[in-house]
Formats: sequence, C-alpha cells, structure tokens
Amino acid sequence: MPGGYRIISLILRALDAVDRLDAGEDATILRDSQDLLSELTKAIERSDYNIQLADAIARRFLAIGQLTQAELYGRRAMQWADSGNTILLRRQTCETMAKIMRRKANWNRR
Repeated sequence: MPGGYRIISLILRALDAVDRLDAGEDATILRDSQDLLSELTKAIERSDYNIQLADAIARRFLAIGQLTQAELYGRRAMQWADSGNTILLRRQTCETMAKIMRRKANWNRR
C-alpha cells in the first residue's frame, strides 16, 4: 500500500480501536491496539491519533485493574500530548493519569 494510503488506513484503524477500547470489547482489541500503536508510531512519530490510542489503551488497562500497564500507556500519551499543541488532548491525558494515580493510591492503602 502506498505511503499516504497506509497512513490513512492506520489512522482509521486507530480511531476504530479507540471506540472499541472505550466500549470495553474483549482482550483481543487491547492486544491488537498495542500492536497498532507500535505500527502507527513507526509511521507517524507523534500525532493526535497516537495520543488518543495510547490514552484509550491506558483507560482500558485501568478498567481491568492492570495499573502498571495503565500508567505506562498513560504516561506515554501524556508526554506526547505535552510535546504538541493539543490542549484538549493534554487535558484528556492528564485526567486519565489522575484516575490511574488515584486508583494506585487506593490500592497501596490496602
């Protein structure tokens, strides 16, 4: 697939993955989304789509209680958002990280 079409295909797949992750689909979407994020990052180093997908992966890991993985992807999304000019995505990624850190703090109190 020529470069432009490949990138468009990756972007569309990323947007679909974000929707499916947020809908709470089965574990295969989580694994596939991690692979997709890696592929997307190779094609477009930093973009809004990378940020959105990494943040959705973080939220999904948070939802299933895997806090270490949630923090890893949440921090990645937040760093990408901080390095760009995407105020709304910065806010979204900060909110995700705040939820992760609150959950970790509650977990550590047990």
